[in-house]
Amino acid sequence: MYKDKGIKYQNLKEGLSEAIYEELEPVQKRRIELEDLIRELNADPKVHGILVQLPLPGHLDDDAALQAISLDKDVDGFHPINVGRLAMKGRDPQFIPATPYGCM
Repeated sequence: MYKDKGIKYQNLKEGLSEAIYEELEPVQKRRIELEDLIRELNADPKVHGILVQLPLPGHLDDDAALQAISLDKDVDGFHPINVGRLAMKGRDPQFIPATPYGCM
């Protein structure tokens, strides 16, 4: 009797693991696709700037997407070097983000 329950539990556990994995797989795939797209845009000489509309959907990582953007195409100014240049007197950022620029 206990052996049968153990087998049923194991089968249920394996079935749930497969279902969870199948649910997570597309999410991971979309994250990788987003980062690949950003890398393609970074490499495309016809693209002069990249802007990521935040917040991203919950299954995507805002920080990973922003870190994938090249310093030279960081239109929002979120790259740490651009943030530093914007904050420091006498240093020009690659781009001045539109909202702060509009307020100046």
